[in-house]
Amino acid sequence: RICSCSTRFVVPDERMSLPPGLTQVDPAIAQQLAAGGGGPNGMPTQQDVAQAQQKQVEQEQMRADLLVRILSPEAKERLSRIALVKPDKAKRLEEMVIGMARSGRLQGKLDDGQLKRFLEQIEAGGGGGGGGGGGVQFDRRRAVDSDEEEIDLSDL
Repeated sequence: RICSCSTRFVVPDERMSLPPGLTQVDPAIAQQLAAGGGGPNGMPTQQDVAQAQQKQVEQEQMRADLLVRILSPEAKERLSRIALVKPDKAKRLEEMVIGMARSGRLQGKLDDGQLKRFLEQIEAGGGGGGGGGGGVQFDRRRAVDSDEEEIDLSDL
């Protein structure tokens, strides 16, 4: 399905099945398909969508393989636990580690302590990714019937 606005986005149809492990189509790939689809009216064909999904799955697999080679088992486990709670932070951490590995700044496998330091850098630089600073904040409000705010009903 394509929206009728000037910018077209590909919305996965219920009939289209995504490969295992793929939850959604990458927006950049969806936009490429919408812009240059080979079907009628410039719409992407099923084959275009399938190729884009296959490419995305291959990219994710390459990324996972690279992380297995870069990270120690403990660091990989920590990263997977972070991904369960804060997927955006885990993605930034993955990108940071992969970028350092590709530029040759990592020597050997990254252990859990080094991963923690990188995580602290991300928290210091980019914040918690939603809340104010990553911590839990409680906003306690007093009930209306508290002793401090008694309402005088004697004049009624």
